[in-house]
Amino acid sequence: MSKIMEKLNMIGRKVDIITEGYTKDQIEQNIEHFIDDEKEILSSCCGYEPMGELHYDNESKEVEMVGLCSKCKDHADFEEV
Repeated sequence: MSKIMEKLNMIGRKVDIITEGYTKDQIEQNIEHFIDDEKEILSSCCGYEPMGELHYDNESKEVEMVGLCSKCKDHADFEEV
């Protein structure tokens, strides 16, 4: 399976989980709520998800997330998008 198809399948599963128990009309009326709730955490270097656990630095005013990028396998900062 191609990388794009894997990503689309993952997105589809997330949508199914988030919208479980809601009718189609409820989802359409509150679509902004469903979109805003699910933010991804992506690396600043390649824009990919983290590989393994993220480490949080709470010493600064903003919480910084650091971990391994799943694409380039290098340490990177991560941010919610």
